[in-house]
Amino acid sequence: MKLVLQRLVVFIAALFIAPLPALSSSFGTTVAAAAQAYDAGNYRQAASLYEQVVRANPVNPGYWRRLAASYYLAGEYRESIPAYTKALQLRQDQPATLAYFLSRAYARAGDLASGMRWLRQAMAWGYVDLEGARSDAAIALLRTQPGFADLLGIVEPQTMTRVAGWRYDLAFLARWTNAEAYHPFRTDTGDRFVSDAIYTQSEFDAQVRKLSDAVPRLTDPQIELGMMRLLAALGDGHTELAGGPRPEYAMTIPVKFESFEEGLFVTAAAPAYRNLLGARVLAFDGHSTASVLRSVAPYVSRDNDYWLSAVAPYRLRAIPFLHALGLASRADRVTLHLQLRDGRTQDDVVETNTDYPNIWNLLPSPAGWVNLFEVLAKTPPLYLTRTNEHYWFTYDAGARVVYFQYNSIIDENGEPLAAFARRLGAFLASHDVARLIVDMRWNNGGDTFLNAPLLAMLQCSSSNQKGRLFVIIGPRTFSAGLNAADYFQRDLNAIFVGEPTGGKPNAPGDETFFTLPYSKIAVNFSSVYWESGWPQDARRAIAPDVYTPRTFAAYLAGDDPAMDAILTGDS
Repeated sequence: MKLVLQRLVVFIAALFIAPLPALSSSFGTTVAAAAQAYDAGNYRQAASLYEQVVRANPVNPGYWRRLAASYYLAGEYRESIPAYTKALQLRQDQPATLAYFLSRAYARAGDLASGMRWLRQAMAWGYVDLEGARSDAAIALLRTQPGFADLLGIVEPQTMTRVAGWRYDLAFLARWTNAEAYHPFRTDTGDRFVSDAIYTQSEFDAQVRKLSDAVPRLTDPQIELGMMRLLAALGDGHTELAGGPRPEYAMTIPVKFESFEEGLFVTAAAPAYRNLLGARVLAFDGHSTASVLRSVAPYVSRDNDYWLSAVAPYRLRAIPFLHALGLASRADRVTLHLQLRDGRTQDDVVETNTDYPNIWNLLPSPAGWVNLFEVLAKTPPLYLTRTNEHYWFTYDAGARVVYFQYNSIIDENGEPLAAFARRLGAFLASHDVARLIVDMRWNNGGDTFLNAPLLAMLQCSSSNQKGRLFVIIGPRTFSAGLNAADYFQRDLNAIFVGEPTGGKPNAPGDETFFTLPYSKIAVNFSSVYWESGWPQDARRAIAPDVYTPRTFAAYLAGDDPAMDAILTGDS
């Protein structure tokens, strides 16, 4: 997410900008006055003061960045260039970011050739905000420079033939893979286990050429599948095609599939298909469900196969892509061969619509749909309730158990996560709590930095003891959710229960989206390498201490094997 990225930049900058203990009162006073002038928007005054600061302390990169920004915001663009250059030398921020700011400064100063040179450098180093660059007024001053439009992928799609347009997109995607993706290629050197990439760089380039050559004889969805496969081969669960304003992404069937130990089942559906609820899906248009899942797997970006088990059922809703793979007879409908709860089998035709193309984070299902647990007329277990809230907790006084469902690391309207952590901490301190259960089965991301107050509170809590603190994880535990779970495992005395996570402790992450020039399909590339585990941690997932796989039998009975293991003492 851009928000996460922005917080990361602010966090890193703060490490350097915050004044060190003053060697003299006058130096500390100057630093404070410079910061005050900057925050008040008095940029010329701030620049004058920061000049004094960097003369006294020329080794702190944060001071140079503030000096550069003060000059730039004061409209003294040429004066900002030496300070940005020094900040780059001292690595105050990502080199691509500082190269980008140098490009802006040169452009504003009227040196367009130098501005273009630094823009090329920023992009070659993997500058993350391509969409921002395309709309940046300072960068727009460079539009007359040779290669500007091609560098940023600014084209008029209507002027291109279909074949030329798709080939342009493919070349642009490959270029950004080289510049932006973190360790995208397989190696035999000392970094061989950093990535699960399938191809070496030469093999990847060969696959790009092969797909480009095939463009004239492929349908649009088949070309997009080829791109999906290329990105999935990078071995990074965050880097993937993310859809776009094209009909093949909009058309999905209005049912929700979930994987259990016993197979693939329908657990929610639009009212017109409520009769399918609880059915096991045996085949799609005559293709066994197992073979369909195997065929879809190479097109799903992932850190590990546990994530695949969570994501792939959602991909089976996209019938135009199943059709492009030869797994569905038509692009607008599919015949499901089903085994009903009473054991009978039947075929049902399900038609696509454009109501809910993406239901991944619409939990438990989109508004107006019917959920299986509602049809069963049973009270659902806690993990199936309030899944649309970022975080909440409840207390069972009789069992002396606090159940805390931690669904996403995003500030809830009205109560930021830090405030929630204080409230939960106060509750734990003032009540008789035998067990604290942190349920992270639905937590597939957010802003890792927001988790810090919660971790600090749990570290100090009396519940932070073996046998009293439990964390439930599963295949949807991913991204910032995975980071949080790993910090909990590393820094708390928790017992982990459930299933392996969909993410791995050390992996690329975050979301930086841009659109392909011709097709306007959104693409996400990871922009940060998260090392939430120790540097030597090569695990592909966080495995639970107590393994409690989801079964459909337990789902039907309204049971929760993970909670049962905790509450019965089996953990």
